[in-house]
Amino acid sequence: MDTPAETGTPDERLLYFDANPGFQFNCFQDWYTLYKAAICGTGGGKSYLGAAWAVTNHIHHPGTDTLGIEPTQSLLDEVMIPAITERLTMWGIEHSVDRKRYHINTPEYASKFILKSANTARTMTGFEVGRTWIDEPARIRRGICYPLDDVWENACQRTRDPAVPDAERFILCTGTHEGEGTWFYDLFEKNERLPKDKRNPKFKVYRGSSTENPLNAEHARRREKEMGADLAAQYVHGFAIGGDSFAIPPEVLDRAMHWECPSDWNPLALRGQRNLYVGIDIGRSKSLSVIWVLQKTGDLFKTVAVKVLERTAFHEQDKWFDQAASLDGVMKVGIDAGYNGQTAETLVRKHGSLIVPLYLNDKEKNSGVERMRKWMEQDRLWIPHDDEVMSDFRAVKRIVSASGAVKHVAPMSPDGHSDRFFACLCACAAAGDSAGPVEYVRGGMRPALERW
Repeated sequence: MDTPAETGTPDERLLYFDANPGFQFNCFQDWYTLYKAAICGTGGGKSYLGAAWAVTNHIHHPGTDTLGIEPTQSLLDEVMIPAITERLTMWGIEHSVDRKRYHINTPEYASKFILKSANTARTMTGFEVGRTWIDEPARIRRGICYPLDDVWENACQRTRDPAVPDAERFILCTGTHEGEGTWFYDLFEKNERLPKDKRNPKFKVYRGSSTENPLNAEHARRREKEMGADLAAQYVHGFAIGGDSFAIPPEVLDRAMHWECPSDWNPLALRGQRNLYVGIDIGRSKSLSVIWVLQKTGDLFKTVAVKVLERTAFHEQDKWFDQAASLDGVMKVGIDAGYNGQTAETLVRKHGSLIVPLYLNDKEKNSGVERMRKWMEQDRLWIPHDDEVMSDFRAVKRIVSASGAVKHVAPMSPDGHSDRFFACLCACAAAGDSAGPVEYVRGGMRPALERW
């Protein structure tokens, strides 16, 4: 459905947004609600809508800037920048991308897009914008303890350009639901579920299904069959599913995240460390491969290193896995052997009983998740305070079938398949029976043989 970019636009050209006749059209035509949310399944056209909506700020209010926010820097590069530049090109608007500052300049309108990732929330200062577009808000944690880290509060503070009337300083959120327990859910979904006379009129939700997008309908229906009804409700049709669907409840996950835990790989910091437990999740072609290292101190298992391998050949992955298993202080290495058993066999031949091959069927996943959840509740498992880690952990859902069978599943996304979560699960599985006698051997500390 062709929709004018905005009624009364001063631009002499007639600009059209080819909106789907459902949530896209209705959301785009709403120029009254200050805080809107366009929610749908993956591939439903959220970014397509968000980019068109954001560009109209420059057209309608020349000289004013627009703020764009993604959960991570990689999503800025892979989603927001391509979506905005594609829309500018379609509408014939001159533009240039400044990747050093993460700006998209539109000299024709003397304005720019200021692009930020959620993990740089403290840099959202010193500027004012006319509108703000927040993509995937449910993957962004709320800075309750540190107001400067609160993306929503920063967005509200920045969206106050005096050149734009108060009634037009809009904020648009586009994304897929992550269920209950997020600030996005509290602000938007809870408001929608109130009686009409008790709702805050500043907030409104437009919901759509991936099947509404003609370009993606067939793929969406196929995903619906693969996922099953529970996950499809969220990732295809855009509905929020209950908080008990999280593998790790949000409040438990928040308590387990600590700033002092690194989310990268520093060989110097690992040198000389002892009581290390390594987890390895081997990625498929579209997944990440992740090495997760825990260090045991008393009853505490603290994350001390995370290595992410993206689109890395298997022979290169093998070198990294061997390097991790060869660390002096390694006690055990848990590796997901279900996808690439050859890699696990190679490590077993070289490192012997140090390697624990894991086959992550439903039973192993269930027991592994319960162990992680229990340790987090007991403040025994610390993980990095990192948006990509949080996104991976939150994406894993607990699904209970009609027969009572429990499964823990994670849908494929542009960021992988919750690979950080399952690497951590493998490390916890390796450490699961770690209590007990140990002995020192050359190359570091190893469990006493009778323990294994």
